[in-house]
Amino acid sequence: RLLGATKPFLGEMVHTVRELMGGAYPELLEPSASRVPEIVLSEEKRFGQTLDVGLRKLEEEFQRLGSTQKVEAGRVMGVFQGEDAFKLYDTYGLPLDFMLDASRDMGIRFDQTGFEKAMQEQRTRARASWKGTHKESANPAFTKLAETFKTEPGFYFGTCAKDCRIEAIIVKAGAVSQLKTGESGEVVLDRTAIYAESGGQISDTGAFYDSSESQVLAEVSGAYYPVAGLVAHRVTAKEALRIGDRVTVIADAERRSRVMRNHTGTHLVHAALRNILGPHVKQAGSLNAPDRLRFDFSHFAPVDAEELRDIEQQVNEEVRLNTELETNVTSLDEALASGALAFFGDKYPEHNVRVVTIPDPHAPRGFYSKELCGGTHVKRVGDIGVVKIVSEESVAAGVRRIEAVTGIGALDHFQQQANVLASVAKQLNVGEDAVLAAVEKLTLTTRQLEKQLADQRRKGALNQLDELVAKAQTIKGTKVVVGQVEGLDRDAIRQLVDSLRQKLGSGVVVLGQAENGKVSLIAGVTKDLTAKVHAGKVIQTLAKQVGGTGGGRPDLAEAGGKDTTALNSTLGGVPALLEPLL
Repeated sequence: RLLGATKPFLGEMVHTVRELMGGAYPELLEPSASRVPEIVLSEEKRFGQTLDVGLRKLEEEFQRLGSTQKVEAGRVMGVFQGEDAFKLYDTYGLPLDFMLDASRDMGIRFDQTGFEKAMQEQRTRARASWKGTHKESANPAFTKLAETFKTEPGFYFGTCAKDCRIEAIIVKAGAVSQLKTGESGEVVLDRTAIYAESGGQISDTGAFYDSSESQVLAEVSGAYYPVAGLVAHRVTAKEALRIGDRVTVIADAERRSRVMRNHTGTHLVHAALRNILGPHVKQAGSLNAPDRLRFDFSHFAPVDAEELRDIEQQVNEEVRLNTELETNVTSLDEALASGALAFFGDKYPEHNVRVVTIPDPHAPRGFYSKELCGGTHVKRVGDIGVVKIVSEESVAAGVRRIEAVTGIGALDHFQQQANVLASVAKQLNVGEDAVLAAVEKLTLTTRQLEKQLADQRRKGALNQLDELVAKAQTIKGTKVVVGQVEGLDRDAIRQLVDSLRQKLGSGVVVLGQAENGKVSLIAGVTKDLTAKVHAGKVIQTLAKQVGGTGGGRPDLAEAGGKDTTALNSTLGGVPALLEPLL
């Protein structure tokens, strides 16, 4: 920036680096590396935007300190307080080295100690905030129980587990021996068929029954891991529950099936994204719920419509293959060496990791997807039915999100879309296959009408031209046109001001309009008078009187306001405002 370079250039340098270093590093010439220049260009543009905002704020800060011009070496113009500098760093992303260099060039002392203190305070606040928003620390009773006990996961084998023993009951006050009818608490069993929320998959819901499965003992609203290996069931007792009781645990099978279809669908979408967009795609979060799947992934640009179609097509081709999923438990090293991908945010033990594989006899490595995963999945890929992508959007810089539906959820989506199409066709009085043509025709007609309306408004503005000129005042030998107009859009008002300036030859124009509860003001000054009358400063003064803000160039400026009742008095005061300036 100091050398005057404002356009991105690093992306172009990537091409040269690839050519020069491709011999030593062949991976630079692989097709997947062809996206690197785009990624660099995108990041450089984003950084440039951040830098522009930050530098403007820095200049404002230096103005406040007394000067924006370079000074003689060694001369100290003031102190750039560390707290203020950190605000630019934290809020506007201005790099510390930029601020240090700029302060040095300006002869302003930089408060490094204050900056570091502010940085430390922010880290402390961030840690406190993280602790506050993260799930609550485990109840000491769970921690103590986990030292000698682990819950046996039965959810991989079905949705029912019989003869499960209640090992602990925890309420807010701590561990208790029983839960009375109507009370809520958290129950730990020796075995469970309820999947506990983890790895992006939400927990099961269900109930505790007696041994005959005819009487409900408790409703289960969810489950989680308070500590590793221990499943806590959130329950509301329908009958008294006591430590040592034996219960039958039944999860909601239909709900589980929907979640399983979406979870396996997530694996398919992940693999398709990597195949079509490139291996740079990494999971950045996921949600596998009964009604939908959500997958966040690293990618530098929006996924276009053609790419989305390819992803959806490839996923559903795998669904139609209907291969049987494979699940095995192995060491972490062996899993990764076999090509398995690890999920974002998950922590894995060195041994006994679970690997879920979706085979594909046509794939070079014999599988379409292979991931470390502790979730529940369909038996065969065809059980998913169909995968339909319903949205793709940005959730953060460099992170995209895809949402999709499967199975009955996809059917619901298709039926909803069909109903919308049928309704639109009925409104247009055409067949469903003719809806697009009818909409295009209506759009064209609307644009033509809008153009005609704009032309009429411009003609209306020009019709007011002579009337406004006739009402022109002369202040100290200068012609001044002040007036209120009606029914004009912003472009028409600008054109009217330009026409008035041309008509006057030399003069000042101030117009106002009240419409839909809002005030529009515009001021125009001919070039020969801008040394005396600055349109931007005039409009700023007038904007305050109508409860708004504005600004602009010396020859043309605009403002908006909310107080329509003040427009007449504001325009009436324009001559008095201009007289001292002329």
